[in-house]
Parts: sequence; structure tokens; C-alpha cells
Amino acid sequence: MSRTIHDRLVDVVRRELKRHLKVTYCVVEDVHPHIDPYPDERDLNVVDIKLRDIHADDPSTYFKRVICLQFYFGNLWGHVWTPRKGDLVLALVMENEKAIVFGGIPNHWQEPPCRKHSTSSGCSADNAICYDYLFKWAKWRPPKWTDDGKPREHPPAQHPDCLRGFHDYRDWQLVFDCLNGHNDPWCKNCDSVDNVLDGCSWFKFLSDISNSKIFPKNRIQFHHLCGSSVFFENDGTVYLENRVHEDHPKAHIKMSPNGQVEIQSASAPSGRCCGCEPLSDISRGARIRVEPDGEILLDNLEAGAYIKITSAGEIILHSPSKITLDAPLVDVTGRMDVDDDLRVGEDLSIVGTCDRMYEPGW
Repeated sequence: MSRTIHDRLVDVVRRELKRHLKVTYCVVEDVHPHIDPYPDERDLNVVDIKLRDIHADDPSTYFKRVICLQFYFGNLWGHVWTPRKGDLVLALVMENEKAIVFGGIPNHWQEPPCRKHSTSSGCSADNAICYDYLFKWAKWRPPKWTDDGKPREHPPAQHPDCLRGFHDYRDWQLVFDCLNGHNDPWCKNCDSVDNVLDGCSWFKFLSDISNSKIFPKNRIQFHHLCGSSVFFENDGTVYLENRVHEDHPKAHIKMSPNGQVEIQSASAPSGRCCGCEPLSDISRGARIRVEPDGEILLDNLEAGAYIKITSAGEIILHSPSKITLDAPLVDVTGRMDVDDDLRVGEDLSIVGTCDRMYEPGW
């Protein structure tokens, strides 16, 4: 008898709860973002929704200016979020008059992007890849609507921006206008930081346990759509290179851990940042190299001419063809050796273009 009474009480409570509180699927009909300061504009990122499973054109199935739960927020700060028109959402309906949107619901018309897994190990709660972080943002495009007012055939993401954290190896990448994500909206092959390389702009943050086959551990690198790159190595190396195309490298600047600085007007056409290792591999253009001991080298690699200032202060000029001094006055103090045959003592003044020299007493 007591059990029967208990069951009846439970049924009564359930019926009453359904009358006053109901969690249900809804479709977003319109979006009203917060545009102007309150109280001039009172739409605090709200949406208009209607019950998904009600086919009749009943005004009671529509809810206007519904507030959406936020991840976190405060006074004029926070992560602002509203679902998009046509999205399927889960809402709490109160007294059949008010509602609160909890969040979006994946469905076969709006499937989430894939989190790639190893075919040998599978993907489960025991496989860390299922905990990868993924935030993929793309421009909204309107879906097709059926005659009874239901959204269908949502267009896939195009030109997406993506932030992805690879849980297993703690690598991160931020990609702008991802070419891979545009061509493959499911992101089926995005399983490491090596997947996105050319055709878009990106940041990559490599961890100390990275499994990358291309980038060294602990590297931070920015890559521009045009192919230019800058990266920072764990040993203190800083490298900057400009390109007009992925396969057309131009100049680069490299700062080494020992304090050496190198500027060169050409880079290795490797399709990746050459990294200046070794220096002898690049024999085109001009190079300026500054050593930590004070030595400076200005080198025309193609002509074979250079100016070198050694750490001891010696200045060496070399040309395979000709060195020209052209000034109103050229003063040489001290001894000047010319081919071991001409020695000029304390003071030598050469006036003119130096086409010919004259020293009284010769």
C-alpha cells in the first residue's frame, strides 16, 4: 500500500514539474546581440526560439528575447556567446512563458568537426586524443528551411579559424583561414601540428614532449600566408625570414645563442625556413655577420668581395676586381704598405680622386 502511495506521489510531482519546468529542444529563429549600453538597449545577447517538435503554428511554442547561459562573464567583460539562427539548442521552459537557453546540441544536420585518432589504438576514454581541445570558428551561412519551418542542410564551415590543443603532447596551434579545414570541413586528418603547414597563417607552440616530425621541441613559430616566418628556439635562437611565396625565400635575420647576428639577402629554397645551418650552404646575395667578440663581416657572396673588421681592430678590404676611394680628401696616418714596395712615413695626404699619387721628395 505504501509503495502505491509513493508511486502516485512521484507521478503527481512529475506532472507538476512538467507543467512548470520543461527541458526541450528548440530552434533559434532570430538573434538579438547586445549593441548599445543598458538601459538604452535591453537585449543582453538574447535569441528568439521555438519548440522543435511542435508543428502547429501556435504562438505558445515561440519564446522571445530568451537569455543564453554564458561560460563566464562580468561587468563589461567575459566570453560573449549566442547561438546562430537555425541552430538546435537545449532550453529550459518555465511556466510555458519564459525560457533559458543552455547551449547548442549537435545533430546530424550540424555535426561537430572530427578529432582524429590512431586507427591502431582507436579513440576512447583511455586514449588521450579524445581530450584534444578544439575551437573552430567560421562565418555563418544561412541553412535551407523546410516548408514547416525547420532548418536543414546547414552549409559546412568555409575559411575557418581554428584553435587546437593536442592533449597527448601538449602542442597548440592557432590557424587563420585554415586551407585544410576549408577543403576538409571534417578535419579528418588533423592529428598533429605537422598537418597544417602552407597556404594559411598560423601560430604553433611546441611542448617539451612534442611528437612533431618537422618542428623541434619547445619552438614557438609564426607563419604568414605569404610564406614569411619568425620562430624562437629553446636555446635562444631567434630567426626571421621573408618570402613572397612558400617556394620563393628572400632575406633572413638570425640571432644565435652565442650573440652572433646574421643578416642575409638570400635564403635556402627548401620550402621551409632554412635556419642558416650551415652558413656555407647559402652562397647567394650579400651577408652581414656580427660576432660576439666584435668581429664584423660584410660579404658580397656572389662577387667574392668583403670588408672585415676583426676583433683586434684590423680592417680588411678585399675585392677580386677594384677598390675605389673617391673623396675630396683622404688622410692616411702612420705607415702605409703597398705591395711591400712603397712605404710612406708619418703623414700622407692624397688630394683628388687618387688616380695618381704625388709625394714631394720621392
